[in-house]
Amino acid sequence: MAVENQIERLRVKLLYEQGLMTQAAGLLNIVTFALVIRNVVSRAHIVSWATCGLALFLARISVQAFFKRRFLRTNRTFDPSLWENIFCLSVLVSGTYWAVAATVLLSSDMVVYQTFLAFMLAGVTAGATVGYSSSMKAVTSFVIPALIPYAIVLMIGGTEIQQAMAAMIVLYTITVCVVLVRVNAYVVSSIRLGFEKDFLMDKLQTSQAEAIRSQKMAAIGMLAGGVAHEINTPLSTINLRVEEMLQVGESEREAAAREISQTVVRISKIVNSLRTFSRTSVKPQHKRVEIARVVADTVNLCRGQFEQYGISVVVQDGPADLEFFGDAQQVGQALLNLLTNSFEALKGAPDAWVTVRTEFDDTHIRLMVMDNGRGIPKEFGHEMTQLILKENGGEVTSDSAGQWTTFVITLPRLPADSAKVG
Repeated sequence: MAVENQIERLRVKLLYEQGLMTQAAGLLNIVTFALVIRNVVSRAHIVSWATCGLALFLARISVQAFFKRRFLRTNRTFDPSLWENIFCLSVLVSGTYWAVAATVLLSSDMVVYQTFLAFMLAGVTAGATVGYSSSMKAVTSFVIPALIPYAIVLMIGGTEIQQAMAAMIVLYTITVCVVLVRVNAYVVSSIRLGFEKDFLMDKLQTSQAEAIRSQKMAAIGMLAGGVAHEINTPLSTINLRVEEMLQVGESEREAAAREISQTVVRISKIVNSLRTFSRTSVKPQHKRVEIARVVADTVNLCRGQFEQYGISVVVQDGPADLEFFGDAQQVGQALLNLLTNSFEALKGAPDAWVTVRTEFDDTHIRLMVMDNGRGIPKEFGHEMTQLILKENGGEVTSDSAGQWTTFVITLPRLPADSAKVG
């Protein structure tokens, strides 16, 4: 029921969005018709009729402006049935207004002007059919009062030509209604498909974000032992140095204090890396990012896990000013996925090592993750990593032709002198 109500709101919003063009066309038609009949209809009648038309135009424009200001440009909810009925009432009055032009302003002997008005009303109703196609009620509220009274007047008191015109008007009205049914069904179906597409895209984005978070939590669980080791080791060092400081002279205390300070900085880096990695956000936070910081945060997070298993980790950084525009956490997740793959391949192997090397050219940055593991399995895939990098304008590829197992993350490079973004 909620979905149907949302679709109804979209349908009525489309009705009000399209209304301005038909209003402008209607005002132009009023001016045109007034100029055409100025020599055969009294000036007072023309002024009265045109003034009513202008007042009707201003009233409808005011209602549409209020609706746009209050609902189209905000997230406020509204009753679609109420606002569709208000719109239909305004077009009903507009249709009646044109019926007055056909039945009151023109006498039965003004065949030429009646023919001109018939063609004009055909154009007006065709425009209404297109402009108001999201609401069958709105179109019929205009077409029937605009055309049927005119056809009745021609049929009752007219000549054979006028009666033929009346028959053509009735036939045209029926044709418009038949076409309207098909056009309306198409428009409503398009609105429904557009709504369902947006709904599915939002759901897909949420599912992808949840999958990334699940993968992240799994990685944190796997790295927990290594992180604990990375923190416990410097804490033991601090404890040892504090005990020494209680037993040594002033100069030795100063050296121990420096070592304690350096150890605290090491712990701080590990904790900051973990905090950065564990940050949750449904939408990516794209901004200017230094690739060296992403590499450092990610490697700091998992270095302890590698070292526990005797795996050497080497980082070969590029220049400090290498930057890309994207989400640092997402790219870090992609890099961690590759390092996790290396860890699983190297665990238990002798003389194991993994290298993270940064290469670049004028347009791209490449992070190469190489190890001396068992190679890339044929069934291996990095769908989630590829998806993450795609959102940041990059990709991941593998190179099985070389001596070592190699994965390459490629990202667009920001020029060093480009304007700050975000």
